[in-house]
Amino acid sequence: MKIVFISGPITVSVDTPGNPYCVREHRTNVARTAAAWLVENKIGYYSPHLNSHQFDVVCPYSPKEFWYEMDLKIAEVCDGILLLPGWESSIGASTELEWFEERGMPSFAWPDMDSLTQLLIWAKGS
Repeated sequence: MKIVFISGPITVSVDTPGNPYCVREHRTNVARTAAAWLVENKIGYYSPHLNSHQFDVVCPYSPKEFWYEMDLKIAEVCDGILLLPGWESSIGASTELEWFEERGMPSFAWPDMDSLTQLLIWAKGS
């Protein structure tokens, strides 16, 4: 089974338009939708969005670096990365993509159908 790391923006900066809570919930819902699609296609996944959901409230003093380090440790068991919309503006997602590229692992884009078709072909080729 292939395992895909779902990557995209999570945190909300002060200059992000809209209600920060709603923006973060929307981003988490996009990750959840991508994760469900992967499961429906029998592809494993890891999502920082879902793993750390609401932890900024539960553990408000945990530094972002803790989460970045943990995510990259978990990335070691993943085979590729699925980039969510807006990943380019995310320090974490950019770092994660670079990590996968350095190891020659494939990247895919959600919800681009051509990219998802390539992901399915790649995943089924194992």
